[in-house]
Amino acid sequence: MSAGTGGEQADHRAQERADQRDMADALNPGSSSERLRQLARHESPTIRARLVTNPSLPEDVRVALARDRVPMVRLEVAVSRHSGTEIINELATDRLDPVRTKAALHPALSSQAALRLAAQDPHREVRTTALTRLTEQQVRDLINQYAPTASPVVGEALRELVRRGVDMDSFLADQRGTVRSALTQILTDALTDQR
Repeated sequence: MSAGTGGEQADHRAQERADQRDMADALNPGSSSERLRQLARHESPTIRARLVTNPSLPEDVRVALARDRVPMVRLEVAVSRHSGTEIINELATDRLDPVRTKAALHPALSSQAALRLAAQDPHREVRTTALTRLTEQQVRDLINQYAPTASPVVGEALRELVRRGVDMDSFLADQRGTVRSALTQILTDALTDQR
């Protein structure tokens, strides 16, 4: 065994111990705010992601981690029960659809942000996830706002009402003639696509 290899192994073990200490500090609610701020700048995205679960993490640090360049960190912020409405609403505009999907599932997402996601997000999974967060009246309003022009959005909203057990015959009977006809076709297409 060469001396260089032994030295490299010792350096590696020392780095592993340092990372273990950093991880323990990241998870420890008793860690100081200063230490948590330091860990938020850690080179390891895994440590930054785990830091998000710490209930003692200062809010401004949580906001900074919600803007982290590494998606894994932003995903952890989006699922953290410690993330508030402002942070979750910001993550609902993230450039990556998995982050927006997780934000759409978070209980702190505002109804306004959920409506925007349901109506305007380019990805179907994000839209359908956001629809589950809306009240029945919000789903009905969304259908009325977009019918019959935005058929994918309207189709997803109609499917959500069906999923909730809404009497679709009564719902359609309440619609105006041309809108009723369009909605009936969209609903038929949406339910056919679902199979």
